[in-house]
Amino acid sequence: MPKTTSSYIKHSLKTDVILVNGEISPWSFKNIITLALRLGKYNWVENFISDYGPRISNIYRENAVNYNSASLFFYLKAYNKAIPLLQIVQFDELTYGFRSAKSILLLAITNWTNLIHFFLH
Repeated sequence: MPKTTSSYIKHSLKTDVILVNGEISPWSFKNIITLALRLGKYNWVENFISDYGPRISNIYRENAVNYNSASLFFYLKAYNKAIPLLQIVQFDELTYGFRSAKSILLLAITNWTNLIHFFLH
């Protein structure tokens, strides 16, 4: 991550500034993961999901962990792991609305199909 962004996020996590009543919001969770994925910090994201997923409110936890795990698998080109997770994401939440989750699902299916086609022909 860029030094300033990385430092800010690391400091916020280390000091629990990002937590409210011991919980991280699903929106902060998603934004941090999206930034780290775009910067190629895949191992960091995997650890972050494991460490901070349980700190999301029960109401949002399953959806947040499924969506963000699917995003990680998508970036890793593990489409066979991303697709099933995206299929169970509840799209009625604004955080994982049609635009982001369905776009990733469509891209994952397309890329997965292209890989299968490539190896079969």
